[in-house]
Amino acid sequence: MEKKQKIDFEGKLHIVAAAVLILSSVMIWMGYGQDIEYHAERIAAIAQEMKIHPGIYRIYTTNSGGYGYASPLFYGDIFMYPAAFLVALGMDIAIAFRLFLASIMLASYFSMYFCVNSVWGKRTAVLAAYLYAFSPILLADIFIRFAVGEALAFVFLPIVLLGFYRIVIEPKKPSTDWILLSIGMSGLIFSHIISTVLTAILLILLCIVYIKRIWKNKKSIGYMIAAAVLTVLITAYFTWPMLEQMATTQLFVTDRQTSNLAGNVAPFISLFFGSEYVSLLNVVIEKVTGTADFFVTSWFPGAFGYLIFWILAIRFWKKGMVKNKKADHLLGFAVLYLAISMVPFIQPLLEPFVGFIKIAWRNLTFYILFASLCGAILLVKLKEEKKWKAYKAGLLLATFGTLVSFGGLAMITIHNGMYPFETLSSHSIGAGEYLTAAVDNYDYAKERGDVVVCEDNDKVTYTFRRCEGYSELQFENLNGKATFEVPVYMYRGYAVENEETGASYTPKLSENGLVEFTVDQATSGTVKIYYKGTVIQHVSVWISFVTVVMLVIWGIWQKKSEKTEKRKW
Repeated sequence: MEKKQKIDFEGKLHIVAAAVLILSSVMIWMGYGQDIEYHAERIAAIAQEMKIHPGIYRIYTTNSGGYGYASPLFYGDIFMYPAAFLVALGMDIAIAFRLFLASIMLASYFSMYFCVNSVWGKRTAVLAAYLYAFSPILLADIFIRFAVGEALAFVFLPIVLLGFYRIVIEPKKPSTDWILLSIGMSGLIFSHIISTVLTAILLILLCIVYIKRIWKNKKSIGYMIAAAVLTVLITAYFTWPMLEQMATTQLFVTDRQTSNLAGNVAPFISLFFGSEYVSLLNVVIEKVTGTADFFVTSWFPGAFGYLIFWILAIRFWKKGMVKNKKADHLLGFAVLYLAISMVPFIQPLLEPFVGFIKIAWRNLTFYILFASLCGAILLVKLKEEKKWKAYKAGLLLATFGTLVSFGGLAMITIHNGMYPFETLSSHSIGAGEYLTAAVDNYDYAKERGDVVVCEDNDKVTYTFRRCEGYSELQFENLNGKATFEVPVYMYRGYAVENEETGASYTPKLSENGLVEFTVDQATSGTVKIYYKGTVIQHVSVWISFVTVVMLVIWGIWQKKSEKTEKRKW
């Protein structure tokens, strides 16, 4: 009989990763996260809009009790469309939302795997993917915070790094790999603006480090400029309307301080021992002493296992036991981002410059990116040089962080219990960052209700009602003119039209942040208030669409050309 072929190392780790993903999906199913209401409501709102009409949605008309909320103008939601489509077809939102979260973990794993595999090979790739996709930071983003945008950023960061690597560090002639940088940055923009800004800062740091190499190969400058232009065109449908809205409308996020960096710095100890470690420690102490919650559970992610691993890595590099020029700077950046995230007294000094990141340990995302790749390179090199003790110790320590994270986060999800999606409210709009600055408070829509105000005409009678995707105001006995303030949040792009005469009325921002318009020269009529959009919004959609179509056609043509060349040889 033939001997069964053994599964290689990469295959075994893929199997382990699959088991971890399944376990993750179970944990996600049980979870009750901090931002779960806001993001679940985003999916529910998109599903509602899909039932009304297909297209790109700028306003969630069902949010805030029908007042409408411009979240999609500022927070990319394109990657939520598949989950929302399933909800629109009748799937329970709890199932669709959790499938979406599980898919983020899977996409992060394969993104890191394919990017690393193209440079360092399969063994390094599978290790890097495992360390990256199941890192404490991503696990905390999904299980504790349900921070969809930050989690999605994990999918595109490896692509950005690979794009930069192909342009600057190991360019090809002729090269089309600069497109990777554009795809990665476009994905980040659609996912999470804060992560995009931080990544741009990272790219600037990388350019400074590799300034000599860039200067010698000036084509890399052209490639980066081309990548930037392509990114602008791909993301036009989102970024151009966002910038237009921010330039013409004062918002909570730009006019008020909703959060600050120094006020969100994690306690120094919790960056070593995050919620996962504290939770496990609480369980042990409770079993021994009978005292529950001995330590206050923090929801900050910890990177203790990774920290020990990098101390070990630095030791090996310092002693010259492992030399790898490709990984030298990766290790340096890993230590840099760890330092930025962990040293509390640095945060107030940086507040005026990077206070926009709101939570200081967001830098740990980049630490994990470099640490996972650098650690995988180290482990493979140790194995190739047959330094078995060091290899096993490093693998054990790296795995330790993931295992403890799973254990601790499982305790937290079990303790929190399952989120009751049946209580989901359209008023779940996060911190209300995208309300206009004129709105009095976050709960204004809930407190006011469907109340119309008409102050300058006491004889006119009117009736207000919500319809699918728009609102209507019917009025009678108008003598002269009347100014109405309707219960709809005002954003640039709203239109007010008389359905009977076709007359248009200019919508204005009321003192309460609502749509206000003046009607005259009519005794009665029905006015429709709806979001029509702006010229920039409509044009930018076509720019993005044409750019993506041309990019796909060009990619197919390139593949055919490569196959033709191979056949000739």
